[in-house]
Amino acid sequence: ANRGVLVVMSDTVLDGRDVTKTNTTDVATFKSVNYGPLGYIHNGKIDYQRTPARKHTSDTPFDVSKLNELPKVGIVYNYANASDLPAKALVDAGYDGIVSAGVGNG
Repeated sequence: ANRGVLVVMSDTVLDGRDVTKTNTTDVATFKSVNYGPLGYIHNGKIDYQRTPARKHTSDTPFDVSKLNELPKVGIVYNYANASDLPAKALVDAGYDGIVSAGVGNG
């Protein structure tokens, strides 16, 4: 209820703004290392321990009205023995950033 983006896994409720992936193989890999969980799920009900430290909802101030354009960011899908050609193509095309969408455990 008005708590913004939440991540819920393994009966733990985390603030989406503060969540971090901490391990490549642990099923409880997502954690809020700086603040701890917002709460837990017990018997199908959420037991909140705290509220988010900062506002993070659809009303969060984010003013893009003065931007003329956003940076160009491409996505490269990675897997075992993937070619470096897609990443090189983005660099050669002048992209400002690359998101690597890959597998875990490494």
